[in-house]
Amino acid sequence: METMDQLLEGRVRDLLSTADRQLAAQSYDAAIDTYRTALAELSNESAAARTDVAGRLAAAGRARETSQRVGALLAEARYHQTAGRLSQAYATVAAAQALDPANLAAAQLRAQLIAAQPELATLAGEPAPVPEPAPAELPERPSVVEAKAAEPPGAEQPEPAPARTESAGAPVSAPIEPPSFWQLEDDVSFRERPRQGELGTEPELLSILDPAPGPAETPDNLLTVRAILIGAGFAVFLLGVLIVKSLGTWFAPPAAVSSPASLTAPVLLFQAEPEYTKEALQARLEGTVVLYAQIDPSGNAVNLHVLRGLGMGLDARAIEAASRWRFRPGMRDGTPVPFETTLEVNFRLP
Repeated sequence: METMDQLLEGRVRDLLSTADRQLAAQSYDAAIDTYRTALAELSNESAAARTDVAGRLAAAGRARETSQRVGALLAEARYHQTAGRLSQAYATVAAAQALDPANLAAAQLRAQLIAAQPELATLAGEPAPVPEPAPAELPERPSVVEAKAAEPPGAEQPEPAPARTESAGAPVSAPIEPPSFWQLEDDVSFRERPRQGELGTEPELLSILDPAPGPAETPDNLLTVRAILIGAGFAVFLLGVLIVKSLGTWFAPPAAVSSPASLTAPVLLFQAEPEYTKEALQARLEGTVVLYAQIDPSGNAVNLHVLRGLGMGLDARAIEAASRWRFRPGMRDGTPVPFETTLEVNFRLP
């Protein structure tokens, strides 16, 4: 049978194995707690084992501090990257990699910074990444305006060849551009050209551009039209008023029928207070019981029944108290009549 020391050593070995796995998984807080538990399980005689566990505990603490420092440096580097300070971000990432060379997040962030600014690679003595060549594209044909703008200002423009007439029987070498509309307008000789041609009378260009104004409407005509319109509108308004009045006399409602005599409600003259039951007093119950009642011509509350109760015998006590209430009965034309209503009986602790 195993002794107590052997069982204890076996438990410590299990704790140390668990703590080592937690440390490898970067669960530093859990690994530190497990190392501390293993250190507490060791007996005072196991000095060498306690020294070994204490060393592992210190190494786990240093690893946690390094991880926290690397995380803070990476957060600072991302802040510089967002602000556009890529050089500072690269220096901060380099410091984080110096603390933890195997950190994957630091390596990825460093690669992003170098891709954004290849000059940063020269800071660490690395060759700058060569950008991939873009696919060749055919040059676009320059427009006439761009071609003229590209010509030097001192270059002489070639003179167009003189147009040949058809009198010699040869075809025309270059088409003759007709004058534009604005050139015809500015040409004085065109305005002075005779109006009669071979094809008939030519339209006057100036009359098309500047048509002769028509006869202006005199103010007297405007006033006359407005007066006619106002008079016609007023006549239509009067005609409508007369039609409405005539229709009103034809469809007038009959005289109102006199309403029946008004009914007056009963008036409470005497109210008896309800009594508590023993159970309600012990339960310290308070509330209101709502009753349906008919007030007869004598002023008594009859046909009582509960609409909303409280229980514990208070509903019966409410009916008993309401039956002793006295009212001035409801009146119609000076005659007492029955009246339906609701009564509220309140229960309040003394």
